[in-house]
Amino acid sequence: LFPGCRKQGFFLTLGISADYYAISNPHNMKKLFSTLTILAVMASANANAQQLERQYCNPLPMEIGPGGNASGDVTVLKYQDKYYMYCTGGGAWVSSDMVNWKSEHVEHVSRIPVAPDVAEYNGKFYMFTTYLSSVTNHRGCTILKSDSPMGPFVEITDGHITPKDWDSIDGTFYVDKNGDPWMVFVHEWTSTDEGIGRMAAARMADDLTMLVSEPIDLFGAMDAPWATRGVTDGCWMYRTKDGRLLMIWSSFSKLEYCEAISYSDNDSIFGNWFHDERLLFEKNGGHGMIFK
Repeated sequence: LFPGCRKQGFFLTLGISADYYAISNPHNMKKLFSTLTILAVMASANANAQQLERQYCNPLPMEIGPGGNASGDVTVLKYQDKYYMYCTGGGAWVSSDMVNWKSEHVEHVSRIPVAPDVAEYNGKFYMFTTYLSSVTNHRGCTILKSDSPMGPFVEITDGHITPKDWDSIDGTFYVDKNGDPWMVFVHEWTSTDEGIGRMAAARMADDLTMLVSEPIDLFGAMDAPWATRGVTDGCWMYRTKDGRLLMIWSSFSKLEYCEAISYSDNDSIFGNWFHDERLLFEKNGGHGMIFK
């Protein structure tokens, strides 16, 4: 979407095959919804003359360095004056301006990350990631912890914290209005009774080492009016300025892999979830996230 480089960059694409969500651009493209996903990042409209001379490219060419892998499932952590971009395979790209990025090594003592979701919480850094267990032969979610966004990340859970007889992937961190920590994750279609993927959530211990509630079911892939396959993927929670709780997530529509948006009717994880018929990205893009 919007290929090439532009001097007055209102957005910056940060990955290869993932979602693009342009709110506006300097060529009067149609205004789309009102949120920002990871792979279409708004740059300041009030940038000074020097900033306007920068070349904002979409897609952004990423050099693969030691410990890095330019693949999908991207998440971005803003910490102090830097942006840390993580994705499946390990490593991180670090930038202070979202224009110039450097591939840097991230030390993973316990696991090579798959779809890493990295969050700062209570002064520490936590990585939610997925791996296939050789014991249960199921995929599941685990948590790694570090004192630094660059690691070393050490596993703090006793293996999978998701149900051992489920295939679970793409865990993401969510803190509710009461300040309680949750993990929202994908219950894959490969282990549901009806063969349709679902979204689930469970309350976490305050130290994030375990789940302290049974998973609750949020919705299934085929609940969305545009869905053509029973796949759920890449959940990400976001609360708007007016307090609405939404989730962006991915599945398949008639135009293949896509990025979608769903809302809780009471702005709580326990609400009934309804699905916007408009897709954030319709074709060959997904597993997005939102950051400021």
